Parts: sequence; structure tokens; C-alpha cells
Amino acid sequence: MDEGLSVDQLIHGNQTTTQNVYRSDLRWFAGAAVLEIMAVMFVLPLFFGWWTLGNAPLLPPMELGLAFDAPCLKEVNSATGSSGVVQKVGDVHLKYGVIHTMNGPGIEDGKDSERMVCRLGIAQSQNVQQPTRGMRFGV
Repeated sequence: MDEGLSVDQLIHGNQTTTQNVYRSDLRWFAGAAVLEIMAVMFVLPLFFGWWTLGNAPLLPPMELGLAFDAPCLKEVNSATGSSGVVQKVGDVHLKYGVIHTMNGPGIEDGKDSERMVCRLGIAQSQNVQQPTRGMRFGV
């Protein structure tokens, strides 16, 4: 190190910071609160009488099958609930999985043939297969 130089140095400086100060305008809050209360008041009458629908607002597997129009449940009245469906369909074992269906004409080896399409759905258990990794499904 050169003579006359020191390792300790003193540097003077100023630091200036900007601090954001927010001020709430309660008139805007009150306006937004009034609009939210009005929206709730307009929507609330739509739910009046929900308890008279007769079905609990749940979707057990049987109800899902009815909602997604499972072919084996087409003749069942969906308003009867799960117990009505079981009475109508009887002792049928259903399963959710891969269903193979024919989807229009195709050409295979120069011959006309039906094209096989896979989809997910609910059907009788002997007609349903377990999905495997990498399967693709048609709409």
C-alpha cells in the first residue's frame, strides 16, 4: 500500500426515499357496498323455494350417470332419485370407464369398415374397460 493511504475511508452521503401515503375515500367504498347489497337482493329471490325440489343438492354416482346421459339409464325418470333409478333398472352392475363405440364409416386396408372410437362414460360393467396411460378419447 502507498504511503499516506489508509484502509479506513469515510464517505458522506444523503439518502432520499419516497413513501406512499394512501387515503381512503369512504364514498367510493359506500357506493361499492350498496351495489353489492343490491346484487345480492336481486339474486336472493331466485333461490326461494329450493327446499321444495325434492332432491338433496348432491350428485351421487347414480345422479352423475343421469346428468351425463348414460345410455343404460336413458329410460329412467331422473326425478325419482337414486332409489327410483335402482327400482327401474334393477340388478345391473354399472361401471365408469372406457366405452368403445362405432363412429361412422372408415377405410381400413382398402375396405369399408366402421371406425372404433373410445370415450369415457358409464355403462354395464362387462362393456367397460379400465383406462390406461396414454389413451386418447373422442368427443
